[in-house]
Amino acid sequence: LAATLPLNLARKAWGFQNAAGINCALVFDDGTAASGAAPQNATVYPIAPGAGAGQQGGSDGDPYFKGRVQAYCASALTGNAFVALCER
Repeated sequence: LAATLPLNLARKAWGFQNAAGINCALVFDDGTAASGAAPQNATVYPIAPGAGAGQQGGSDGDPYFKGRVQAYCASALTGNAFVALCER
């Protein structure tokens, strides 16, 4: 698990950027499951990697989804590798 946005009904938008150089996936759910429990009504969305750590890969964002968003990556982030998951 690289990053999480909790359920937030006041969220105006969220965004994600993969600059990890590895495959990542976003998991969307309704945010009602307890921490560590299997998510309810989950959807998994793959995000492509960039050419290497720190290089621009896939990104996504949405002004409508208010549930929990979790970013998972295939391995640990090291060196210049990063993902960004934010909301406003």
